[in-house]
Amino acid sequence: MVVSISSHAQDTFETLENATYAISYPGTWELNQSGQMGMSFALFSPVKFEGDQFRENVNLVIQDVSSHNLDLTGFVNLSENQIKTMIQDGEILESEKGDDSHKLVYSGTMGQFKLKFKQYYWVKDGSAYILTFTAEQSEFDNYNEIARQIMDSFQIK
Repeated sequence: MVVSISSHAQDTFETLENATYAISYPGTWELNQSGQMGMSFALFSPVKFEGDQFRENVNLVIQDVSSHNLDLTGFVNLSENQIKTMIQDGEILESEKGDDSHKLVYSGTMGQFKLKFKQYYWVKDGSAYILTFTAEQSEFDNYNEIARQIMDSFQIK
């Protein structure tokens, strides 16, 4: 892994890079690579105030889909169905196909939190890459721009 530091806007950005992917994120965000819940990494926003119970985050999950013969469209359809059936009050707000990726924005309730998610999907070489930004619904717009910068820096090698 190579970590480099560069100046970006008013924040110092760092880069997480390995043989599979690279992503840049603000140095004030906490990087977690423990592998919890199948995540390759999670980036957590700074704590807003003492007692803050939810930290906005960006995370990556890589799933092996080679045995299911899923392309991007098939993976998106499967994901949309799971959102509607597995997330309390799950509602898809936006679903947009890009050149080689798909963007999905949805909301739902998990435990005590009303959350909003923005996900990007890629399917490459038998693996699905799911890059997710998660925020409390009330904070989504406040973090959307920095999350966009983080997510737009993501590259699959």
